Amino acid sequence: MKRFNLLANLVFGFLTICFAATSYAADPILIGLPTAETSLEGRESIKAVQMAVNEINDKGGIQVGQEKRLLQVVVSDLRDSSAGVPVSEALLGLEKIITEKKVNAIIIGPFRSESLLAGMDIIAKYKVPLLETIAMSTKFEEKVKEDPVKYKHCFRVCLNSQSLVEYLAQTLGFMKEEFGYEKLYVMTQDGLGLRILHPV
Repeated sequence: MKRFNLLANLVFGFLTICFAATSYAADPILIGLPTAETSLEGRESIKAVQMAVNEINDKGGIQVGQEKRLLQVVVSDLRDSSAGVPVSEALLGLEKIITEKKVNAIIIGPFRSESLLAGMDIIAKYKVPLLETIAMSTKFEEKVKEDPVKYKHCFRVCLNSQSLVEYLAQTLGFMKEEFGYEKLYVMTQDGLGLRILHPV
């Protein structure tokens, strides 16, 4: 429950800041959730955002200027966790949710780091705030550091792959010490965000 309350507060704070300044906000405020619906992370993230949106709407929505605005979720399946789906297809879905559905902000975002990194230019082009919650490549931070003005609408609120590996190393150390494990078999995805694991 604490994690859900944290997500609800994060979504509420993010949207309050974003929509106080947005010039194309509609009533209701549209929250885009473009991600891989076929992935566990995508499906569960969509449910979490919908719960947070329901909680916010049950309290009357978000105060924008002199009026209360309700939130509405718009989901788009980028399919970028599925084998054989090219990054270009995910980018098309990302651009469509902005240009056709007219979302005011994006939460969750692409599943694969390749899709996220290429999609950052779409976010920069349309100036739609993004809270990325799944893709983990450290190249995200590198792009933001290289051009913070261009990518000022891009935020990540999840672990990056380097932090994930550090946590895994600590866990494996504990397992070795506690249970005496000497061997480990790892199965991972061949995605940019997880290639950092491949030498392990």
